[in-house]
Amino acid sequence: MSAESPPSAACLARPAWSGLLVVAAVLVTVEMAVSARYGYHRDELYFLAASKHLAWGYVDQPPLTVALAGLAQRVFGDRLIGLRLLPALAVGVAVVLAGLIARELAGAAASRAAQILAAACVAGSGVTIAIGHLHSTTTFDLVFWTALLLTLVRLLRTGDARLWFVVGVLAGVGLLNKATVLQLATVCLVGLLTDRRGRTLLATPHFAAAMVIAGAIASPYLAWQAGHGWPQLEIFADLRRDDGGLGAGLAFIPLQALMTNPFLTPVWLLGLLWLLRSPEGRRWRPVAVGYLLLLAFYLVVGGKPYYAFGFYPVLFAAAAVRLATRGGVRGRPLRLRRALPAVGLVAVIPLPAAERTEAVVVTGNYGEAGALERFATVDTATRTFSGHNSLWFFDRPARDDTTAIAVGYSQS
Repeated sequence: MSAESPPSAACLARPAWSGLLVVAAVLVTVEMAVSARYGYHRDELYFLAASKHLAWGYVDQPPLTVALAGLAQRVFGDRLIGLRLLPALAVGVAVVLAGLIARELAGAAASRAAQILAAACVAGSGVTIAIGHLHSTTTFDLVFWTALLLTLVRLLRTGDARLWFVVGVLAGVGLLNKATVLQLATVCLVGLLTDRRGRTLLATPHFAAAMVIAGAIASPYLAWQAGHGWPQLEIFADLRRDDGGLGAGLAFIPLQALMTNPFLTPVWLLGLLWLLRSPEGRRWRPVAVGYLLLLAFYLVVGGKPYYAFGFYPVLFAAAAVRLATRGGVRGRPLRLRRALPAVGLVAVIPLPAAERTEAVVVTGNYGEAGALERFATVDTATRTFSGHNSLWFFDRPARDDTTAIAVGYSQS
C-alpha cells in the first residue's frame, strides 16, 4: 500500500472494547481505592504550589501537569483523592491504548485475547501502578507516548501519510507536558530511517506538516523557555550530574526488568524479539529499533529506569499477539483464562512569639516549600520562599526580614 493510500478498516479485527474497559476499570478502581493513602508526594506539593503561578512554562517543566493540578484543586479542593483522579484515569487510558496497539499489530488475526492480554500486562506493570497513584508529569507522559506509538504502528501498517497530522497534534500537546516526547520522536525518526518504508513515509509533505503542527502547539512553552534563557537545559544538566554516570548507565538496562515486573520481563522480551526477527513483526521493526536506541542512549548517559517505560505498551502488545496467534514454545495459542490470572498475581523549631510572627521560611527543596504551602497556616504559607526550580521566580523575602527558618539546608 502506498504512502498516500487510506487505511482499510476491513484489515482489522473488532476492538475488544468490553474486555479492555474491564481491565482499565479494575486498574482505575484499585488506584482510587488507595488514592488517599501514603500522603502527598513532594512533586504533587510542588505542582500545587506552582499552580498558583500559572504560566506557559517553568524552569523545570512545561505547563500542562501544573495546570491540571490547579484544575483538580479548584474542582475538588484540598482532597488528595481529587488530585489523583486524573492520574488514575490516565493509566486507564494507557491500558486501553495498549490493547488497541495489539489490534494494529495483528491485523485481521487480532484476537480478543491478544488485546486484553496486552492491556493486562501494562496494567500489571509496577511503574503503571506507581505512577497511577501520583499526579506527575510521568503519568501523563505515558499516555502521550502510548498514543503516539499507536499512531506510528498504524502508520506503518497502512502507509496512510495523513496520520502524520495526528502525530503532530499528539507530539505538540505531549511537549506541553514533558520534554521527553522529543526523545521518543528522535529515536523513532532514526528507526524509520533504517527502514525503506519508513523513509518513504518521512519523504511525504505530511511529515513536514506534522513537525510544523507540533512546533506550533508547543510554541508558547518554547517561547517562555527562550524568553527566560532556556533554564530547562540547565535542569537537564543538573539531572545528568545527579542521575547519570557510569553506574546509572550500567544499571539502567537490568532495572528494566525490576521496573516492569520481573515476572512480566519474559513477555516483553518475547515481544521485542517478535518485532525484530519474525516475518509478521518486521513491518514494525523501526519501533523496536527506536526502543533499542533509547536503551543505548541511557546506557551511555545514565538516567532513571522509568525513562524508557513508554515503549513497553508496544512490546507487551507484540508479545500478546505472538502468544495469542502462535503460542509459546509448543506453538499452541495462549488461552486468555490462563494468562490473565498469571498477570494478576505478579502485580518544627520553637521561636519566641515576637520572632515567630515576623519569621520567614526559606526551603532548599520544592517539596518542603510545597508542603508548607499546603499544610501550614495561611500566614506561614504566604511567608514561605524557595530558590529551587521555578519557585525562584515566584517571590522572594524582603530585605528587611530579620528572622528566617531554613529548611532542607545542611549546616556546612
